[in-house]
Amino acid sequence: MNNDNYFNMSANDLVGKDVQFVKKWLEAVLADESKILNDFNWLGFAEVSASNAKRLKSLDWADISIRAYEKLLSEHSEDMGKSFYISSMILRTSMIGMFGPSKGHPILDVDTIISWFNKYTKIPFEVAKSKSASRERCTIEDLRQLRNIKNRLAVISELSKIKDVQLDEYLQKWLDIRGDLP
Repeated sequence: MNNDNYFNMSANDLVGKDVQFVKKWLEAVLADESKILNDFNWLGFAEVSASNAKRLKSLDWADISIRAYEKLLSEHSEDMGKSFYISSMILRTSMIGMFGPSKGHPILDVDTIISWFNKYTKIPFEVAKSKSASRERCTIEDLRQLRNIKNRLAVISELSKIKDVQLDEYLQKWLDIRGDLP
């Protein structure tokens, strides 16, 4: 395959290829993005790679998907990128469920997910609990923040169901109020 065809592959072309081919392609593209098609479907590529990771129980496909989500995150504001983070963390949680947690592993480290939750949960627990109990007095921004926390807690909830994962008391408190959040 000549270089032009190699870099001008669509997401559909790639997801049917061997995982090692796709990993090499992704590394080459991320090193020099000027060579890729301008309308490359990064979201479709990330989603199908995640599906391959789950279906094939493949950490390689999971790595490809997470890197594609990270590429999307680099191109969007924090607010716009929330769904990419959640998709990436759900995939990590699925892989931890399949392979078990592994401290320091780029995909299987539970601390990556917990750090993400803590980093983007910008209001203290007691404030969130109080606001969720009196939603009628909340501003739109308050409700949006509470909803974002609930969305992140969906990932933490799935993580809590994994046999070898123990959540601390702080995260358990958050899970306890998840149903009360808007």
